[in-house]
Order: sequence, then C-alpha cells, then structure tokens
Amino acid sequence: MHPEEKLILFLQQNLISADQAAQELEVSKATLMAWVKKGKISAVYQRPNACLFLQQTIKAHKRHTNKLNSVPSKPRFHIQGTPLYKVEDEIIDAIGQMGRIKTIHVYFNHDDAVLDGFYYIDSDRPFGGLDSIRSARMILIDEYGEQLWAQCGTAGYGGTGPHDAEEIMRLLPSSGLIQVPPIPEEQIQKVFRDRVVKYDLDWKGETWQCFSQDSYMDPRKVEDSGSNDRPVSGSLYSYQGNLVLLGGDEHSWSDSSMAKRALQRYKHFIPSPISYIYYPTQELAIKANRFAPYYPIDMDFHSAQAFQLIIQDKSGRELWLAPDIEKDKGITRQNSILELLELAGFDVSRYRKPGAVLSEWMTALLAPNSEEKPIQGFKN
Repeated sequence: MHPEEKLILFLQQNLISADQAAQELEVSKATLMAWVKKGKISAVYQRPNACLFLQQTIKAHKRHTNKLNSVPSKPRFHIQGTPLYKVEDEIIDAIGQMGRIKTIHVYFNHDDAVLDGFYYIDSDRPFGGLDSIRSARMILIDEYGEQLWAQCGTAGYGGTGPHDAEEIMRLLPSSGLIQVPPIPEEQIQKVFRDRVVKYDLDWKGETWQCFSQDSYMDPRKVEDSGSNDRPVSGSLYSYQGNLVLLGGDEHSWSDSSMAKRALQRYKHFIPSPISYIYYPTQELAIKANRFAPYYPIDMDFHSAQAFQLIIQDKSGRELWLAPDIEKDKGITRQNSILELLELAGFDVSRYRKPGAVLSEWMTALLAPNSEEKPIQGFKN
C-alpha cells in the first residue's frame, strides 16, 4: 500500500467529527466546543465550521471524566479465536485502530489476569447469586488506555500459546504513527519460562522493560510440599460487583482441611481482611445467595454447596469457605471456624473465654424458638 493510502486509511479509522465526539461523550456539540475553547479537550483540526478529534482522545477523556474503569467492562477488542493463524488478520486490524502500544501482559491462566483487573462480568451466565467473569491471557494496552485482549497468547510453557504471544509481539508496528521499538528477543523468551510476564515501554517510547513473576493462582502449589492432600484449588466469580474466590472445588468444598489450606494459599487474594460473616446453617447461607451449584452448567440448585464462612477484605474481595460444621453447636464449639478466623487474623478470644460456651447454651435454652442469624465480626 502506498504511504499516502496508509495515511488516509489511518485518518479514516482514527478521526471523528465534532458531532460524533459529542455523541460518544453524551454531551451537546456546544458543550464539547466550549471544552475545546477552555483547553479541557484537544482537537487535531479546528475551523469555524469544522472540528476533528482523535477517537483515542475522546475515549481517554470519557474514561477519566466518567471513571469508566471503576466498573470492569468488555473491551472494544476481545479476540477469542485460537490459534493465532486463524485470527492474525483480526489482531493486526485491531492494533491498527489503536494508539501506540505501551503495555503488554501475558498470563498462564485467566485468574492471574483477573487479579490484575482484566475482566468483565458475564451477566448472561449467572450461577445463583454469582456471576461468571470473562478475561483473557494476553492484553495489549495503548497510550490512551484502549485494550486488546487476545485469547490465543499465553505464557509459562513451551506450547502453541506462548509461541502465539511471541508472534503477536512481533506484529507490533515498526513504522508509521503508532510505531514502537522491537521488543528484545531475550525479553520475548520469558513467555516460555514464566507464568506472568509484563512489558512496559518507557516514557520516551524507546526502551521496553520486562517484569516476570510466578502465577498468583497456580492450583498445583500446596503449602506443605510433603503432604499427600489434594492440591488447593479455587474458582473466581463476581458477587454483587465484587470478586469472590470459592476456596476448593466441587469435590472438596465441605472440608476443613481444604478450607484451611485454601486460606493459607490465597492470602494474597485477601491481603487485608477486615470482617467475616459466619452462617450457622446452610439454609441461612443459601438464603443470602452464598452458594454455588456443584454442576453450574446444569443449574442443578438442589445439589448446591453452601459457603458458611465468608472472609471480607478491605478491597471488597471475599474468600468463601465451606469448613466442616458440627450440627446444633454454637460458634463457641465450632473449632474449625475459630481456627480459620484466627488464621485470618481475627480476635476470637470472646468465643474462647471461660463461660462462653455456658453463656451460649443458656441463651439458646431461654429462647429455644429464636431465629438463627448470621454472625458478623470485625477486626479491631
């Protein structure tokens, strides 16, 4: 393609009129032009009867003014096809519609991407009170914050996914208005060794920096390497707009040992616990939508698993646990619950002090028909 044709194509894909910009920002054209006059937003071409804007400028302004990042939303470019050869043209086209790529994240699994904030709620797939979430394993971010999610690129092993990530990084423009310097080969090779790899272009736009680390959510890790127990696993969902991690799987949710190891393994998910909720009965937990079906794809709610201990973090995240609970016993005699709360950093001395069991028993004796309620506690 001739250079002039490339420029024309770029302008067609990236410039919008004042009317289109006003519609995107959900303001009147007069308001938009007032912003231009005050310098609140810049136009690339301005005449008395015409004004043109970069699409990326308008989107960046919208993100900052309306704080769109506060609620994860589906990115404009989410390319789910695999392997790369099936979607390469689609990825090249998407990159051509973006600004200069400044950041790249590559992950071994989706959960790591979710913990870095790259997800959106799939409201079409509710599981009881939970919503499933969508993410990707390779994210490219341009200078305006626009994101491209590529499902085919992954990291952490020697298979097709990392090779696709390698090729995508080599597809970045090396000339034109959105050109970037090539990523050094030794940095690219990290996608074959590490499970979380991040690339950042420096502020001058000249040098790539690479950071790599282990997976946050590698289910193969077990705290006690000599243990014969099942590996600790977990599933991420959204509950009332917050991320929740179900500690365990459908074969081991009701297991105090698994609950304890899940709490140890996923402390990074709730680094600053501030409160907890304990539901004395499964019925109370299910009534609060604190459950997940064993086989959610079948929506078999009759086999629902209740999560009776919820650890809440300052960030809004929650870890849901389902330890063994002794029926018809109050919290003062639920050792598995008290041990988990202590492990999470909560003071449970009031449940262990002399006379606590007797006091609880007397309360139940004097009000035998009183309705059981969830027990909530907070950190001092």
